[in-house]
Amino acid sequence: MKIASRTFIVSIVLVAIFSVAYNLSHRDPALGSTSRDWKRIFQIIDENYVDNVDHYACFEKTQSGGISACLDRFSEYFSGKEWKEFSSMVNGRYAGVGMTMKRDGTNIHLFPYPGMPASKAGILPNDVLLQVDSTKITQEEDASENELRRAANLVRGEPGTTVHVTVKRGDAIIGPLFIVREKIVVPSVLYKRIAPTIGYVRIGQFGESTATDFLHALDDLTDYGEDKNMSFIFDVRGNPGGLVDTVVAMLEDMAPTSNDLIITLKYKTRSEEKKAGKEGRFGYAHGVILTDGFSASASEIFAGTLQDWGNFKLVGGKTYGKGVGQVIVPLYRWQSDSPVLKLTTFHYLVGNNRKPVLAKKGLAPDYPVEGALASGDIERFKKDMASHDPTKPYLNLEIDKSLKKALELLSK
Repeated sequence: MKIASRTFIVSIVLVAIFSVAYNLSHRDPALGSTSRDWKRIFQIIDENYVDNVDHYACFEKTQSGGISACLDRFSEYFSGKEWKEFSSMVNGRYAGVGMTMKRDGTNIHLFPYPGMPASKAGILPNDVLLQVDSTKITQEEDASENELRRAANLVRGEPGTTVHVTVKRGDAIIGPLFIVREKIVVPSVLYKRIAPTIGYVRIGQFGESTATDFLHALDDLTDYGEDKNMSFIFDVRGNPGGLVDTVVAMLEDMAPTSNDLIITLKYKTRSEEKKAGKEGRFGYAHGVILTDGFSASASEIFAGTLQDWGNFKLVGGKTYGKGVGQVIVPLYRWQSDSPVLKLTTFHYLVGNNRKPVLAKKGLAPDYPVEGALASGDIERFKKDMASHDPTKPYLNLEIDKSLKKALELLSK
């Protein structure tokens, strides 16, 4: 997707809830170091940001809180190095411990990938981050984008080095846990046939390769479309989002008929509709989508559109409810060391009759399911996660209530 302006082309569109870089609550010293930089920054903001901005007030706010203090919490400034790190995370390749971080109010929640260092060390989904090495993570106010960025950067590091992480689980303080960093490669799509006519597809993120990986999964599960009796369980729990073009491409393959509306993007001065040009290869498909409170942005577009088209039901928890998307704009030109701005440029609506996915509203599941682990399942889950093959989906009907409910619905 491309958005033209007077002097540059924006070709990367993001709807991600998370970021990875370096600053906690103070101004990035590299941000707008010259008057030329600030002239360019405000030119970009005026041409792209979703709302009008007072330049003087904006500049004052950035001195203590960065760009997100001036604009909204999803807008950020990245140095060239920070942008390279962010891109590697979106595409699931980086050095660290193998977990994602998601904010919820004052807390930063952790979600380890099965079989990777964080899960082997005993971190469980929804653990709250308290401390990384000697750095405490504040919980006195709503977690900002900068706090999430700093926490992620503190945990990452060179393979073979050790990081000490302390978490809160319920009322208990756990740690410090000693975790040895590794090179991390997170598959964007994992899948498996879990019943003769039911295929499970886990979508971890919407990166550059996800649309191709997703189509390969559907082809493999259906013998390249020959088996039209297959039902699907699409799992986007904990998926923070990713690239708009990726999720649109995936939904085009799922469109029941031609001209189906996928998403409406509402910019400051115009609106744009994304429609399927023809019936998708898997437009006949039906099934269930598993969601939770950390399914955000591109995940909400994916789940909400399929729900709106009527062939899929949502099972699990209400989604995050972000409702806005961003573009990445270089300050001057695309180079490896070029600073960039991530700016909120549009609100989005999904499907034909959908209201905007407003912040803190989210998509309501058709079948609500409580997602917390029962106390008796925690030790078994920790053992499973530590020894699990990360290239395969983790499936356990005894402790995964949402998955169990999905299978019950599709088996009727």
